[in-house]
Amino acid sequence: MKDKGDIVLIKSVINEFEKHLNIRSSLSERSIKGYKRIISSLFSRADLFKINTSWIEDNIVISKDLLPNTKRAYVHALRHFFIWLQWEGVKNDNPAKGVKPPARRRGKAKDLMPDVIRQVFHSLQDNRERVIVAMLYYCGLRADELLSLKLSDIDIKHNFIWVQNGKGGKERFIPYVMDKGITDLICRYIQEYDIDDWFVTTRRREKMSYMTLRDMIDDIGSRINFHFTAHQLRHSIATHLYNGDMDLLALRDFLGHTDVQTTQQYVRVYVTSVQRKYNKAQLVKNIY
Repeated sequence: MKDKGDIVLIKSVINEFEKHLNIRSSLSERSIKGYKRIISSLFSRADLFKINTSWIEDNIVISKDLLPNTKRAYVHALRHFFIWLQWEGVKNDNPAKGVKPPARRRGKAKDLMPDVIRQVFHSLQDNRERVIVAMLYYCGLRADELLSLKLSDIDIKHNFIWVQNGKGGKERFIPYVMDKGITDLICRYIQEYDIDDWFVTTRRREKMSYMTLRDMIDDIGSRINFHFTAHQLRHSIATHLYNGDMDLLALRDFLGHTDVQTTQQYVRVYVTSVQRKYNKAQLVKNIY
């Protein structure tokens, strides 16, 4: 059992950790409170200053007492905690960095229906979230492509984005919606967050990490009670463009695929699309 001095010290550490997250991360308030609660609970089980990767794997990843989503949250909270300890010079390593949490279970449909997309956009709380979701959906960007974008890669005048180093080292030009509202959103975002280098940044104007982006997407999903991933937004625009009659070759180039067979795996044909194309087909008539 921990003595009073240890309890006071732990509370002080957790409060400083919370301050770090508020100042140096772009996590939502909900995520910060969740991580604070997790670290507090873990301190009751072990000295977090001394644990290593094996302890995390044995007590969290393969634990039979925790649900998969809880394990994921614990691992992410620890990653942030050790990043803070490194920042403060307390630790030289991050024992949670190499730990692979359980994968999320995904359904067969990787795309989101249009009504879910609308719910997502209606739930967004600031221009950073609006720009990030717009780029992932309207431009079909991979998460790492979005995070690697620089301001100089955005051509607002001609409405396109230059992806310089996509998957496999490929580059491509992506059009975004020829809509004044989208262009105005991008301009407001650039001005509001004083963007001058990396296009997607944290509150400290540093390049956003994948972990931070994932936490943001998870938080958005919790608002509409529907879990989704950044990559599902890419699948969604592929399906919506294909059902809107974009052919597979054009869609292949839009997504940055090498093989059209890969593109085919991204799309799902809606029944309404089949019905519409059936009605437009030049069928042989009057044979009955």
